[in-house]
Amino acid sequence: MVLRVEGSSFAERLLPQAQKTWDREDIPKPPTELLKFQERNKDLGFTFEPFYWPEVVLEEDSDWPGAGIRPEGWYWQQIRNRNLPKNFATLFAGWYAMESIQKPDYVGGRQLYSNDALGLYLENLRNQGKIAVPELYRHVPPISRFAVSWDEIHSPVISEVSKLFDVDRSRMKIPRMIELNVRGNMAHREWGQTNTLEWFEDKFEDAHRLYGGNANNGGLAHVLDSWSDYRNDHLGFRLLVSFPQQT
Repeated sequence: MVLRVEGSSFAERLLPQAQKTWDREDIPKPPTELLKFQERNKDLGFTFEPFYWPEVVLEEDSDWPGAGIRPEGWYWQQIRNRNLPKNFATLFAGWYAMESIQKPDYVGGRQLYSNDALGLYLENLRNQGKIAVPELYRHVPPISRFAVSWDEIHSPVISEVSKLFDVDRSRMKIPRMIELNVRGNMAHREWGQTNTLEWFEDKFEDAHRLYGGNANNGGLAHVLDSWSDYRNDHLGFRLLVSFPQQT
């Protein structure tokens, strides 16, 4: 399969772009599965963007990629206190695709991610009772990414989307804080410029998960935690897929 974008080979452009971004020649070619995934992404109207990360161990005083907006001090304190493992601030080598869709500003819980291809699937999951709609959040539109718990994102949302894209559900998740931060710094500063929040993949203590991103509290630097079954009409999410390297 050869994917064409703006008259040139999409597959042929990905590798040189990654080599230029990281100033490295040892980056492997994008796997065929990623190219097939991107064709499906285009057909379905999602906004997944492919990119490569080498293994990068980041620390609070590291030279920061892109816009240079580091996670806030609380995040690093939790790593120092061993409440978060040190590798929480590590990017793991590989090819990935992350949704680039913009997080909206808060509008009384009725705000929506623009032109969201996931919306109809979320509405269906709500209609089936697989995403709960408590009385407190009945004002949230059924197609919305907001007021969905971390637990519900991992099942049933990821189950639904992984089937839609025909990828192993174990490779689809939401970004860790460091992953969304670095990708935002390098390619999407706008993710940190609105006053809503997004879930992160990171587990914190026994049953808590991280979330953040509110522009009023640091944007890409902002991080909080709550129970994995927490929902809020300020709190949405995006998805990330990893692709194993061909041997």
